[in-house]
Amino acid sequence: MKVILLALFTLCSSFVSAETLKETIDDIKKSAKPDISLPDNQEMREKAKAFIDTGYDALMNKVSEYKKQIAESNGYEIDKDETCHSELPDKSLYIFISSSMPEKTLQNYSATARDLEGSLLVINGVIGSIEQIMPTVDFVARISCGKGLADLTEDTTCDMAKVDINPYLFRAFNIKSVPAFVHSSLPYSEVMQKVTLGEPISEDSYTKIYGDVSVQYALEKFSDSGITVAKTMLQKLKQGFYDK
Repeated sequence: MKVILLALFTLCSSFVSAETLKETIDDIKKSAKPDISLPDNQEMREKAKAFIDTGYDALMNKVSEYKKQIAESNGYEIDKDETCHSELPDKSLYIFISSSMPEKTLQNYSATARDLEGSLLVINGVIGSIEQIMPTVDFVARISCGKGLADLTEDTTCDMAKVDINPYLFRAFNIKSVPAFVHSSLPYSEVMQKVTLGEPISEDSYTKIYGDVSVQYALEKFSDSGITVAKTMLQKLKQGFYDK
C-alpha cells in the first residue's frame, strides 16, 4: 500500500468560517460526484477562466472530491480532511512559486516548507487546463518526492508538500515575479478576508523579498529587519538542519 499523505494542496476563496466550508464539503460528498468536464468551446473556456478568478469555493470542493478519488483508486492515505482556513491558521511566511521554476529549487523550497512550521508554498493557479487537477497533483508530487505520480511505487513513502493554489495571495501582496518571499504580521484568515472584500493590505503589515535565494537567506533578511517571528523561524530552521 502506498503511504503517501495526500495533504496535497489547499484551494481557498472568500473568507468564511471553517465550519461553513466543512459543512459545504460534507454536503457535496453526500451527493453525486460532480461532473468537472467542460464543453470544448471558446465561450465556455472563457467563462471557466473567469470562474477561476472569482469562484474558488466550487473548485475547492472539486479538489476535495479529487483527493478522495485519488486515495480510493490508488491506495493512498489522506492524513486529514479539513478546510483550507482551518489548516492554515498561523502561516506567516509565504513562498510564491510557479511550475516554470527549476525543479531542484522547487524541491528545496518544498522540503524546507514541509518541515518549517508557519511557512507555506503558494502558486497562482492550477497547472494546465483549468478543468483538470491531476497535472497540479503531479507537480506537487515531483517537487515533494522527486518523481511524478506515475513513477511512485508500492514501496514509496513520501509526505507531500502543502501548496496553496491562491491567486488572492498574489494580489494581496502584489507579487510581480517568482520566486518571492513574504513575511506577514497579519493572520492568514485576515489577509484572505481583506483581499476577497477588495480591501488593501497595509504595506506596513508585510515585508517582501524577490530572488532565487534559499528560505534561510530570506529569513535572515527578515530577521535583520527586526521581525521577531522570522528570527524564531530561522532558529527553528537551523536547529532542524543540525538535528538531521
